[in-house]
Amino acid sequence: MIAPAFTDDIFRFGEVVPLEMLRANERACIVEMVGDSKQMHRLEEMGLREGSSIRMVRPGRPCLLAIDGKRISLRLDEAADILVEIDANRARAAV
Repeated sequence: MIAPAFTDDIFRFGEVVPLEMLRANERACIVEMVGDSKQMHRLEEMGLREGSSIRMVRPGRPCLLAIDGKRISLRLDEAADILVEIDANRARAAV
């Protein structure tokens, strides 16, 4: 019996991963932000906060994110970490 050919995308929905693990055009919700208070405050000023919906426009360093109708270029260092939950309903939707 041959197993059905699934892509690994079906296993990503609902998974919590670091922001830098998102693929191009994947959508996610920020579930946790960890770092010093100054960095977290700056990220919140740019619109990145727990509960925010984001789309990865271009992964890499820096990455390009779409959030609230804006595009943000972001280069995180080792002192900050953003965890996101991949959105099952809009994971590969292009905007």
